[in-house]
Amino acid sequence: MDTSALNPRAEDPFRKALEKYPENVDILIPVIGRSGVGKSEFINAVLREEYGQGIKSEQLMDVQHTLRRCTVDVRLAELGRTSEGRRVVLVDTPGLIDGLDSRENEGLHVEKVANWFKEVYRTQDSAVLGGIIYLHNLAHDTLHHEDRQSLLILKALCGVKSLCRVVVATTRWDTIKDEASITWKLRDLEEFYGSIIKEGATFVKENRTAREIVAMAVAKYTPGAPLQIQQEMNEKHSSFSKTTVGSFYREPANLKSGFNAIHTLTRRMLASLFG
Repeated sequence: MDTSALNPRAEDPFRKALEKYPENVDILIPVIGRSGVGKSEFINAVLREEYGQGIKSEQLMDVQHTLRRCTVDVRLAELGRTSEGRRVVLVDTPGLIDGLDSRENEGLHVEKVANWFKEVYRTQDSAVLGGIIYLHNLAHDTLHHEDRQSLLILKALCGVKSLCRVVVATTRWDTIKDEASITWKLRDLEEFYGSIIKEGATFVKENRTAREIVAMAVAKYTPGAPLQIQQEMNEKHSSFSKTTVGSFYREPANLKSGFNAIHTLTRRMLASLFG
């Protein structure tokens, strides 16, 4: 099925970005972030723009308006295939941080994401990894410890050399009516994500459509450059617990509590990532 036939445009934002990919492949675009940031809603927005009124309810992601994790498994949402056989597949993932869940359960959900990246490494003939969309809830008044932990997990999954594949975008623009508030929130977030922007990640400052953001991620294709988690689990054959991100969950829970727990975890994450 040809994407342009489904949703004709004078200039489809996918077209130019897709040209760098091999023909007859699925282009996988994972959408990740904290629980409750709107990953499933983001994917649904792309699907509705892609298929219009022809969208079927079973094609949409289930959405619950809660800060708790509502996506517990990796789920795929396929867009239309082009005449060259290329197809963008959006990947809905469990939240990296719930904030209300046990550390053990947090680790299990991050392991699901890691195992998905592991499987993608094995299917490079038929499916390739494009860019990674990382979502942040713009409606949050302040940055929380969970935001910092989620960012550090992203860094551990990608590794410094692959942060250039990340597109950071914001959700919940409709909840903020004051333009001045949006301006200072975006300024603070650009500073917060400065460490990965410096490594080539893209921070989307404007209220762009979900489809436009996906096009940015499609353009992030870096052939032959595995993520750090793929190097660790596929090339070095490490189990999840022995990877950089897996090591975050190894210590007994009773060794960590409150602010001291977060401070210790953050220091250890930074040390493991940047030496």
